Amino acid sequence: MDLKPTAGMAELAARGLALREEHGRGGTEVGVARARDISNRANLSPKTVGRMANFFSRHRVDLDAPAAKPGHDDYPSAGVVAWLLWGGDPANPDEAGAAWADRKLDELEGARGKAEGDRVSSTPAKPSEQREGSDENPEGSASGSRGGIEISDEQEKGLKNKVEEHNEEHGEKKGKKVDLGMLKAVYRRGAGAFSTSHRPGITRQQWSMARVNAFLYLVRNGRPKNAKYVGDNDLLPKGHPKKEDKKAKWLDWEMPGCKCKNHAAKVYEWPEETKWHRLAIEGLAADYDRLRPKAATDEPDADDDIRSGERRTPAMSIAVVVQEGLESVRKRIIQGLESGEIGPEGQKSAGDALESDHHRRIVRAVLADLVGARGKMLDDLTEAITSAARSGGSVGTARVNEILGVAGAERISTPALSAALEKAIAGRASLIVASVIDATVTDAIGSLGGDFSISKEVERLQTGYGFSVDRAETIARTESANAYHEGQVDTWKEAGVVKGKHFLVAPGACEFCKTIEKRFGAAGKSLEVDAPMVRGGETIQGADGGTFRPKFDSQGIVHPNCRCDFMPVLEDL
Repeated sequence: MDLKPTAGMAELAARGLALREEHGRGGTEVGVARARDISNRANLSPKTVGRMANFFSRHRVDLDAPAAKPGHDDYPSAGVVAWLLWGGDPANPDEAGAAWADRKLDELEGARGKAEGDRVSSTPAKPSEQREGSDENPEGSASGSRGGIEISDEQEKGLKNKVEEHNEEHGEKKGKKVDLGMLKAVYRRGAGAFSTSHRPGITRQQWSMARVNAFLYLVRNGRPKNAKYVGDNDLLPKGHPKKEDKKAKWLDWEMPGCKCKNHAAKVYEWPEETKWHRLAIEGLAADYDRLRPKAATDEPDADDDIRSGERRTPAMSIAVVVQEGLESVRKRIIQGLESGEIGPEGQKSAGDALESDHHRRIVRAVLADLVGARGKMLDDLTEAITSAARSGGSVGTARVNEILGVAGAERISTPALSAALEKAIAGRASLIVASVIDATVTDAIGSLGGDFSISKEVERLQTGYGFSVDRAETIARTESANAYHEGQVDTWKEAGVVKGKHFLVAPGACEFCKTIEKRFGAAGKSLEVDAPMVRGGETIQGADGGTFRPKFDSQGIVHPNCRCDFMPVLEDL
């Protein structure tokens, strides 16, 4: 592979050497040696390329110093000189050496087969070779085997070497120190994933180690090479920007609640019995594209306005309202970052930013400016959730009347929503607003610190899950489904002909939904009409051995994005 610096990098490095000699500052002896190699366009080693990428990532903040700007009395700053020595362009920090190092590092890792841990293939392991990896390593378990997967002395030695090499280079930086337990957990997960799919011609050990390498790349760069690689974020060091914070103040159902393969792959579908009812309430654009593909004609059909993003279903309305709320937060924080109002000053220690009065004042000031956005979001959410509940009530009526019609019994009508349900909807909307606006502001500002730079913080606000469409759609699917079920229960209680309900599992459901089906499905016992199918705080033991603990009671769904349902059990006719 060609690791020869470009002519432009050579010129920049030569300029850095000249400025260092003239001003007597900038760069270490290592940097000077690197500049000589780059200025001579000598082929660099893969390790040097990695150090270059790390240097540019770590020292980007140095270019924000006043003396780094042309025209300042002390220009060029030591940071500018050092940046030049490594072949970087201070005027365009994301280009020249920085872009070259990132590109070459990607090529090197690709050539070594450093595939991301969750990259899929159509080749499963032989049944005799299939094993289950572990999700977490309880204290004392990392040294043994688990799920039929053993880590040999040789493999453990290799993992120890990776820990030492990584920490020697990155261990002193916030959120980048790893330990053996982390890598063992990642290795075991990779070994378990091998049983389901892997690249042809690769062994289980190679597949597992590739996942370890992908994890280390994520740790040192702050982001994965493949944006879809999120399966090991819970193992990241404290303070890492992608770390899943178990104490996050977002509502629990916004986080991926179920880690089984089906849920992660989003292969759920609504039950056939209620699929079209659910689509009209919970459907997003992708659902319409999947379930109602456009006919082979150029003429527009009735669903074109839905595909184009018009608010037609309650879920679409909720998703748009949440995205608008998140965008108001993002714009306000970016404004504060660019004006200098928001920064890490006053932080007591890494990971404990909000302990300072400085950060608490920032949060209060930002939230004060978002009062209008909060009020609008609360009104719009209440309206959208109420619409979903009313639609659910109509569906509940239709489902019961279908049974009554067959039996020749008197049909029921759809009542208005009860005062109790309207109050519950208002409370639920308030919880969502507090999560989307208040908790997001607190989380974003509380994460400042360490290698802070405005560009990195803006990138995090633009690309992080907290401000993503995925988050908005998870809330939309979950809340519209909750309201759909609450509306039916409200109607059935008023009608007086429904005595209970059974759980109706969705095709491709996860292990936790299968557990609830075993308890309350058609072959299990029925629940009273208004009894929750899932109780907040209970630990659900999955059919495959996993565990899940929901935060809230739920009438019909088990976890975020769940598409399961229930069916009515009528009084004897």
